[in-house]
Amino acid sequence: MIDRGGNIAWGDTLPKILKFTEGGLVVYGAFVGGLIGCSIFLFRRKLPKLATLDLIAPALALGMFFGRLGCFMNGCCYGGLCTDDLWGVQFPIGSPPYMRHLDQGLLFDRPLKQRGIEADFDYRSNYLWKGRITAVQPDSLGQAGGLHQGDTINIEMRLVDGAFSEYYEKGLFGETAFLLKNGGRVLDNLTVKEMPARSLKVYPAQIYSSINGGLLCLLLWAYFPYRKRDGQILALVFIFYPISRFLLEWVRSDELGQLGTQLTISQLFSVLTMLFGIGLWTYTTIRKQPLAYPSRSSLELAKPSDT
Repeated sequence: MIDRGGNIAWGDTLPKILKFTEGGLVVYGAFVGGLIGCSIFLFRRKLPKLATLDLIAPALALGMFFGRLGCFMNGCCYGGLCTDDLWGVQFPIGSPPYMRHLDQGLLFDRPLKQRGIEADFDYRSNYLWKGRITAVQPDSLGQAGGLHQGDTINIEMRLVDGAFSEYYEKGLFGETAFLLKNGGRVLDNLTVKEMPARSLKVYPAQIYSSINGGLLCLLLWAYFPYRKRDGQILALVFIFYPISRFLLEWVRSDELGQLGTQLTISQLFSVLTMLFGIGLWTYTTIRKQPLAYPSRSSLELAKPSDT
């Protein structure tokens, strides 16, 4: 899980890995459970490990292709704010992008402009957004309330987390969702209906990641007949996927820098994974062991020339 500062909340994340009835395993369970299960199977069946993993590797990339489409439908793994009408996508109330934009105070422009107020807000702290007024329109509710440019203004959440989107889904549009305050004085109520129905436009990072998985699958599938050593297909996964994932992280905005750097946790893992892939490729090259599952193309390449 990611806390409100954009850092990994390990205290909440680790216990949720085991909550498979709530979908908590997701990627963590796929990697950990898949690695354990595959290792046990290969050892018990006495199958060639690297050769078998080479067979599985293209399917992993194909799984990324379909998995990221699922991320798109769920709204997770989204991209940063997008000002391009062609590429930008919006997500509904209750989705991860919507709730992140709400936490960042980016969704109050419309209800405030209806009251003649423009303001910039800090990131949400508990149930409160603190902001500073940048403009007040004449003959507006803001002017009638004695507000001026530079004044502080607060928005307090009236409904607890989750209730806001639930009220919207049930059509309870007249319910008060937020209180507009100046100091301890309540200026007005913001109803559910006044809030935007969708998030701001973001880059469809999930679609980019899905395309990335599909292209990687095609690359592995095309190179498979020409591999010379067992483990090379797996090594290509560990080399090419981290590179593309590292670049895609600059498009995504659901994680912030970790360990005092501008790199996300995925980018840090990508660097380590790529180094492992380079090491695996080097190991398979030095090992010079024949293929356990030779293909027709590889046999033809290994056949001595008649000339």
